[in-house]
Amino acid sequence: MQKRHLIALSGMLTLLLLGVVYAWSVFAGPMEKEFSWQRSQTSMAFSICMSMFCIGGLISGILQKKFSSRVALWGCALAMGTGFCLASRVTSLTALYLTYGLLVGLGVGLAYNAVLSTVLRWFPDRTGFISGLLMMAFGFGGMVLGASGSLLVKAIGWRLTFFAIGVVFPVVILLCSAVMAPPKAGQLCAENSAACGGQRREDITASLMLRRPSFWIFFAWSSLLSAAGLMLIAHSVPFMAGMAIGADEAALLAGVVSVCNGFGRVIVGGLYDKIGRARVMLLVGAGFCIAGGILLYALRMGDIKLAVAGFVLTGLSFGGVLPMNAVFIRSFYGESNYPVNFSMVNMVLIVASFLGPYVAGLLHGTSGSYAPMTIFIIMLGSLGTVLTIVLNKCREAREYGI
Repeated sequence: MQKRHLIALSGMLTLLLLGVVYAWSVFAGPMEKEFSWQRSQTSMAFSICMSMFCIGGLISGILQKKFSSRVALWGCALAMGTGFCLASRVTSLTALYLTYGLLVGLGVGLAYNAVLSTVLRWFPDRTGFISGLLMMAFGFGGMVLGASGSLLVKAIGWRLTFFAIGVVFPVVILLCSAVMAPPKAGQLCAENSAACGGQRREDITASLMLRRPSFWIFFAWSSLLSAAGLMLIAHSVPFMAGMAIGADEAALLAGVVSVCNGFGRVIVGGLYDKIGRARVMLLVGAGFCIAGGILLYALRMGDIKLAVAGFVLTGLSFGGVLPMNAVFIRSFYGESNYPVNFSMVNMVLIVASFLGPYVAGLLHGTSGSYAPMTIFIIMLGSLGTVLTIVLNKCREAREYGI
C-alpha cells in the first residue's frame, strides 16, 4: 500500500468519528426528558457547535501554517475529549453550551480542516474523488455513530456514552495523526508519477483571495445550494408525514436524503476529475431545479414515489456542494495557503444553516404547505446556475481553464 493511501484511510477514519456531531438528536432527546428542556434550547447547543466548527477550521488553518496538521489534530483530541467528558457531567444549559457546543465544535473544526488540507495534497491527480470520499465518511459518521450511539444510550445512558466518546475517540484521532503529514518535495513523483503532473496554480493569500470576485461568487453559489440542501434535510420528516403516511415510515423515507447526500459526494467528486469544475457546478444547480420541480409535483399529486425520487435527486445534488468547496479553493488559489483559505469558504455553513431551515420553516408557517419551500429550492438552484456562468468568466477560470 502506498503511503498516500494509508493517509487517505486515516483521514476517512478521523472524519467518520468527527461525524458524531451530526448524531446530536440521539443525545438531545434523553437530555430533554431528564431536565425538561425544550427542543429549541437543546438545538442551540448544535447551532453553537456548528458555529465553533467554522471558527475551529479558521484556527486550524493558522496552526497548520505556523506548525503542522498534526498540531491541529492534537488540539482536536484535547478539545473534543475534554468537551465530551465534561458534557457527561452537565446539569445546566449553559454548561452544555460551553462543553458540547464550544469545545466539541472547536475540536471538530480543527481536525476537519487539517485532514482535508493534508490528504488532498497527496492526490493532485484525483482531488475530486478523494475529497468526495472524505466528505462521505464525514456524512456517514452521523448515520453510523447515530445508530450505535442510540443503542449505547439505551444500554448505559447518555452520560456514560458521552464519557466513552470523550475517551475513545481522541485516542483513535491521535493514532491517525501519527501518519498525517503533507508530502515532501518529490515524494509524490517517487510513489506515483501520475500524481505529480498538472499545471501549477498561483498561490494566493487569504487577504488577497477575499478581494477577488471569484471567491465571493463561489461563496454565494455554495451558500445558496447548501441552504437548498439543508432546507429539505431539516424538514424531510414533516414533509413526508404530511403525505398521509406514518411517522416511522416518514422517518425512514426521509433518511434517503442523507444516504444520497453521502453517495453524491463521491459521485460528484469523481465527475469533477472527469468533466471539470464548470460542468459539475452546472449539473449541481440543475439538479436542485429538477428536484424542486419533482417535489412540487409530488405534493400536488400526493405521490410518495415521486417525493422519494425528489429526495434522491436533492441528496445527490447537495452531496456535490461540499466536495466543490474543497477542490475550488485548491484549484483557484493554490496549495501554499490552502488551510486558511479553505476555512474561509467553510463559513458558508453559517449562512446556509440560517437561510435554509429557518426560511423553510417560515414559509411553511405562513402557508401551511411545503409547496413554497419546493419553489424556493427551484429558485436557489436557478441562481446557482447563473452564478456558475458568471464564475466561468472570472480571470482564474479563463487562465487555468478550470
